Amino acid sequence: MDAYAASRNNSLKHLFVALTDPVSVAGYPSPCVLLVNLSSIYEGRDVDGACVLQPGDHSRITRPSYVVYEVARIDHADALVEDVESGRIEVLEPVALYVIDRICAGLEASPNTPEEIKLFYREAERLRLTS
Repeated sequence: MDAYAASRNNSLKHLFVALTDPVSVAGYPSPCVLLVNLSSIYEGRDVDGACVLQPGDHSRITRPSYVVYEVARIDHADALVEDVESGRIEVLEPVALYVIDRICAGLEASPNTPEEIKLFYREAERLRLTS
C-alpha cells in the first residue's frame, strides 16, 4: 500500500496510509480507498495505543507516532487521483507489509475505529481474497 502526504493548506501536511486498493463495496457508488492518518506522540496527548509506529517504519515517520483510527476515512478513488494530479497530494514510497499488517490489526482492535470503517475494511479484504 502507498503512503501519501496530504495538505489542506500549504503549511501543514499529514501522513496518510491507504489500507485498501480501490474497491467497489456495496453502499458506495464508486470504487473507494480506506485511509488512516498518523499523528506524532507528544507528552500529555491522549494516544490510541492500538498501533504505535516508530522512526524507521516509514521514511516520513521521524518520531513515535500513532494511527488516529477515529478519523479514518473512505475516499473515492477518482477524487484521490485528481488530488494527486493537481499536486494537493504527494504520493510517497510504499509502506512495508509488516507495518500495514500492524495498522490493519490495530484498526480491528481499536475501540476508536468507527464501525462503518471496520465494515468497509472487512468487505474490501473479503473481496481481495476472493478475486
